[in-house]
Amino acid sequence: MNEPTHAELERVKRDADLLYSKPEIDAAVVTMAAAITARLQHENPLLLVTMTSGLVPAAFLLPHLDFPLHVDYLHLTRYGSATTGQAIQWVRRPRATVVARTVLLVDDLLDHGLTLQAAAEECRA
Repeated sequence: MNEPTHAELERVKRDADLLYSKPEIDAAVVTMAAAITARLQHENPLLLVTMTSGLVPAAFLLPHLDFPLHVDYLHLTRYGSATTGQAIQWVRRPRATVVARTVLLVDDLLDHGLTLQAAAEECRA
């Protein structure tokens, strides 16, 4: 499938419905960060960002996590440039060791959960 054109992306943006305002999203991120902090602040966790979809949520979340942690990323996809999911394809596995680590996976979409499930299984393996 071809990449969408600038005009197509502009049309999608123009026609999209606003589900949550920026203040609502900011408040949700602060609430999520507080819950993560309460649970993981003494764990020295590894925060794994799913590329590319997890980049923005991780950028919103990280400034609110005021405790020691490590950050790495992984890249797997079911979609590629398509609009429907296919088989999982790994682009990059995490470089940081996950052995005996508390791992926090950060992504932005939960469709059927298959990509997140594959990432979690890779960490457990």
